[in-house]
Amino acid sequence: MNTPSCEETSLINHQLHSQMGLSFLSIKDVIDDRMQCGLVDFFCIWDLYQQYLQNEQAMLNGRSALLINYENANRNLDKAKAHKKDEAEGLKKAAEAAFEECSDIARHEIKAFHKQRVAEMRSNLTRFARNELEKARQIRASLSKALEQTRQFQIPADDLFFR
Repeated sequence: MNTPSCEETSLINHQLHSQMGLSFLSIKDVIDDRMQCGLVDFFCIWDLYQQYLQNEQAMLNGRSALLINYENANRNLDKAKAHKKDEAEGLKKAAEAAFEECSDIARHEIKAFHKQRVAEMRSNLTRFARNELEKARQIRASLSKALEQTRQFQIPADDLFFR
């Protein structure tokens, strides 16, 4: 029996590497596509949730500023002289009304936010988990296919190379 030449050995190695490379590239494509799709969806949802939290914080900061104005109006009313009491009382009532109105709106908005957004976040996380499971199944199928392809590689017998 003839031993394979260096050129034949190189050709066999090239074929094996090409087949393995194609298998790995198909796995990489499936993994990359699924990873990007799932992560982009998840981070868009997470970013939206973070924006809602920032808006809630901004609303509470505005309420805090109104509370400070209301407390200052109370202090000014206590320190006001007799001829300025009516004006200070009007400013106090206006500050109190603004604070109470903001508090009522904030209370309503925060309840609505937590009720709606938390439910949305829960459903989005559930959908993300389902997508991740589907992605894992597809990756497993690709890996099984690649494993089967590697099992079908035709490797020349050792005695051809080592004579």
